[in-house]
Amino acid sequence: MQSEYESDASAELKSESDSDEESGLRRNKRPKFPVFNDKTDMKSAKFTVGQQFTSVVIFRLAIRIQAIMDGRDVYFTKNDTNRVRVKYRGCGWEIFGSKMQGYRTLRKVRAAIERSHEKQYELLEDFCGELRRANPRSTVFVESEVDDEGISRFKRLYMCLEPLKRGYLAGCRCWIGMDGCFLKGPYGGQLLTAVGMNANNKMYPLTIAVVGVENYDNWSWFLGLLVQDLRISNSKNWCIMTNKQKGLVQAVRDKLPEAEHRCCAQHLYSNFKLSHRGLALKDRLWRCARASYVNQFKREMELLRQQSELAHQWLADKDPKTWSRSHFRVGLDCDILVNNMCESFNAVLLKARSLPIIGMLQTIYLYQVSCPFGEQFVVDMAGKTCSCRKWQLRGIPCGHAVACINRRHEQPEQHVSHTYLKTTYVASYDPVLNPINGPNLWEHINLQLMKPPNFGRSPGRPKKMRKRVQVKRQQLLNHVSIQINLTK
Repeated sequence: MQSEYESDASAELKSESDSDEESGLRRNKRPKFPVFNDKTDMKSAKFTVGQQFTSVVIFRLAIRIQAIMDGRDVYFTKNDTNRVRVKYRGCGWEIFGSKMQGYRTLRKVRAAIERSHEKQYELLEDFCGELRRANPRSTVFVESEVDDEGISRFKRLYMCLEPLKRGYLAGCRCWIGMDGCFLKGPYGGQLLTAVGMNANNKMYPLTIAVVGVENYDNWSWFLGLLVQDLRISNSKNWCIMTNKQKGLVQAVRDKLPEAEHRCCAQHLYSNFKLSHRGLALKDRLWRCARASYVNQFKREMELLRQQSELAHQWLADKDPKTWSRSHFRVGLDCDILVNNMCESFNAVLLKARSLPIIGMLQTIYLYQVSCPFGEQFVVDMAGKTCSCRKWQLRGIPCGHAVACINRRHEQPEQHVSHTYLKTTYVASYDPVLNPINGPNLWEHINLQLMKPPNFGRSPGRPKKMRKRVQVKRQQLLNHVSIQINLTK
């Protein structure tokens, strides 16, 4: 508490520290200020500098009660950013209540959290060793670098567990979704993720990495290790889906030059609607993306051009091989247009990204344990193909193929790709992740103690949710008119 008045006979308040200084005494410790007890002190309150109240509500109540008992006319003015301000009507007397003690407590809590994060970096090598012991042949390692002061600091980490690699190769299709997200701890950084798709079209966590920033060097390093773990020698039959992160597009071209590189159609639309708004254009874009054969794609693009020449030109500049089913390769048993697998994985790890690094890795470790018939199409039952290309794209008979199968008195399930079989699905989860010991049983790795990185954090409070595409206020005003009527 801070005050300039106590009673009619005194115009100045002095704290215990002020009295000590006047008497020539000096204390090394911080002075202990009196604490206001709302149960016993409310009827005879005496306000002193530094006095502590449990809440703003108690402080305001004590002021009002004391003003009534003393017959003073006090009033509360507009609060400062961190202070409650009270004035005495008729003279210049004022009293302030601030949150300084709360800020000191918050600083202590933040310091304790940072010490917890720093301590876990010192144990990181031991934790990685325990993961390798529990799951032999896993690729788990940490890279560090020595700074100008000779201190070993964390650089990046890679984790791909052997049971997950074996399960992926045994039962998942050759599709990999990749994404990156911010870490929420005091030292910043980025979490890179790669997920697969199992036989039930569900997410299959594959591998992660912790790096400083998203750039070409880190994505190339991450993708190069992933190619080695999955033993990809010929990338022609592989599909990579991304959101066009910084440096990732070029890294995919370098490490998997023959793979089909798809970009998330939802992110494409997010960029599209910034300059081409409207439900009609949105619907037309998604019709172009969902078209399964080239002539249908061309027809939808022509309809888009008739609606908006500028929107057509914007979309025509984008390679359709990256976002339209009509240009996707067949044989991959996958025709998805969006990168929701990675988005879902990042959403699961939302809280974990605020934890110290070992806590985050342990959380990840535990988590890992209708078609129109208005047109005619040719169906080849022997080759399991249809001219609409949906059978080849998905590996599941399309509506036209099902009609032929029913005519032959057969079951559609007999013509589904082996990707969707129960045996294939079970094979993905046949390898088992072994349990790991607690920190007291980790084998100590005799290396220089590692310190946290110097990645740095973005200014401001960390955001818990992914930032949505913001539309300029003026654009909204051009489309929305709001009328407000005020009545007494």
